[in-house]
Amino acid sequence: MFIQPRTYLIEWADDHPLSGLEISVRSCSIEQMEAVERLTLIESLDALAGQITGWNLESEPGQMAPIGAAALRALEPAIAKSIVAGWFRAAWGADLPLVSPRASADGPVSPDTDDAAPSTLGLASLSASLPS
Repeated sequence: MFIQPRTYLIEWADDHPLSGLEISVRSCSIEQMEAVERLTLIESLDALAGQITGWNLESEPGQMAPIGAAALRALEPAIAKSIVAGWFRAAWGADLPLVSPRASADGPVSPDTDDAAPSTLGLASLSASLPS
């Protein structure tokens, strides 16, 4: 018997700048994730904030940041983009090239990360037609 997980964990590899950050989120439907694909980075952060059930993000050393959109919006853009990209990897269950074919209004992605989540994530353009 298979039971769909209700939550999953967003985490990063040991060599990633966000190594150690863990964010627990509620699972989403395909329909919900496809809707998020079309959002800007700020809108994606707001959507993610509603799905978070726990995290170890600190606003100051030793002080846990309150879970919510305000804490996510206060992050540096490269960190916010990496978190959204991590959410998509966790939700879709695989690493996807989260790069939009259009130029990003948010500017370039930090060279310190491999995460590319521009202002509109653009996953819809990655769909492939299956043979009939």
